[in-house]
Amino acid sequence: MNAPGDELLNRVLIAHGGLERWSSFNQVRATIVTGGSLWAMKGLTQDSAPRQMTVWLHEQRASVTPFGGADQFTAYTVTEEVEPWHEGSERWRRLRVTFPETIATHCAVQDFYFGADFLLRRHDYNVDVSGGLAAAQYVHGYVETDGLRMPGKRRAYRRKADGQADEHALLVAIDLSDIGYS
Repeated sequence: MNAPGDELLNRVLIAHGGLERWSSFNQVRATIVTGGSLWAMKGLTQDSAPRQMTVWLHEQRASVTPFGGADQFTAYTVTEEVEPWHEGSERWRRLRVTFPETIATHCAVQDFYFGADFLLRRHDYNVDVSGGLAAAQYVHGYVETDGLRMPGKRRAYRRKADGQADEHALLVAIDLSDIGYS
C-alpha cells in the first residue's frame, strides 16, 4: 500500500525530470542574484552581484560563493498530501513535508504546492531563525537543463494569517541562471 502523498510525489518527480535522471547527477550549479528585506533584518549586506551556488544532490551540502557563513542544506523524508489550495482560478495540490531534526532547514513542517502540470508553484514555511516568520515562496520561470526542470525565479513574501501572501512584503528574491549538472 502506498503512503499518503506517494501518487502526487511520484507525479511531481516525473514532471521535474524523473528520479532516475536526478539520481544520475551529483551536483547542480547556478548563478543566483538575491534580494528582499529579510537579509537586512538578519544584519546581512545585500547587493545585486551574481553569486555561484552549488548544491550536492546526494548529501546535505550547499554553498554560495561569495556569500560567507556556513554551508546550508535541506532535504525531505516524510510526505503527506493535504487539502488543495485555490490560487486565483487555479487549484494547486499540496504536499506537506515533515523534516527530521537531523536536517537543517527553515522549519520542521513545510508545504509545497503543485499546479496541474505537477510543477512546483509555491513553498510555505516559517523562518525559525527569524522568530518563526511565516513565508510564502512563489517559484516560476522554469528552466530545463540536461532533461531536468528547475524554477529560475523565487520570490518569498510574508504570509498572512489567512495563508495569502502579502505582495507588499517581499522577504527574499532569488534569480537563477547558468544552471548546470555534473
